[in-house]
Amino acid sequence: MENMPLKRIRLKNATNVRDLGGFENGRGEVVKWNRLFRADDISGLEDGEWQRLAGRGVRTVIDLRSRSEAMERPDRPPVNIEWMHCPLQTDELDLNDVGQSARRAFAGSLEEGYCQMVEAHPELLAQAVKRVIEGLERGAVLFHCTAGKDRTGVLAAAILHLLDVEDEDIVADYQVSAGYIQRGIVRALQDQSGYEQILPFLKSDAASMQALLECFRRVKLERLILENGLTEKDLELLKMLALEK
Repeated sequence: MENMPLKRIRLKNATNVRDLGGFENGRGEVVKWNRLFRADDISGLEDGEWQRLAGRGVRTVIDLRSRSEAMERPDRPPVNIEWMHCPLQTDELDLNDVGQSARRAFAGSLEEGYCQMVEAHPELLAQAVKRVIEGLERGAVLFHCTAGKDRTGVLAAAILHLLDVEDEDIVADYQVSAGYIQRGIVRALQDQSGYEQILPFLKSDAASMQALLECFRRVKLERLILENGLTEKDLELLKMLALEK
């Protein structure tokens, strides 16, 4: 069962934990199962849930949240799983005022916010990709934020794009997040004042991801991250570790 491919890992205390495996690129290479996982907030995982992830080969957790989020709800992985903090934004998000934090972090819309993550601080995205590659040398890697769709979605899309996965598959992978977070973060936010103002930031529609993919092409993503800390050897290693021929 542990080696059987599962697209979504069903856990009680995290609702958007998914394997990026199974996508075929234009050269007939397939993203390996049990190598790259994306997730929402995993700070509440219990021992048995961590054991399930370890059984899937997870040896590295990359936390994409801001320092304030990571301090307020810290991850507590077991000793056999390495934790790395690698925020994708410089803004601190206030979990007690999610609406204002979201408007500030995403520049008024998801499309603008996603592109801003790439263009304003490409060194942070490059560092996150670098940490993923380093983690893959030890085993499977899980990266996450709070909802598991925005910062996690940008990094997942960047990695799949670098692996030459087709746009429609990247869009499809992103779109399912809105459904999976209903039981988790959406339910948790419903009692907050100004909940209606947060709703536009809880979607994961195709247009938002398509805008990000256009941004990747406009800035020439591969060249951008090579200019911000990665090497050609790093990118070749990513493909070797993450793709099945």
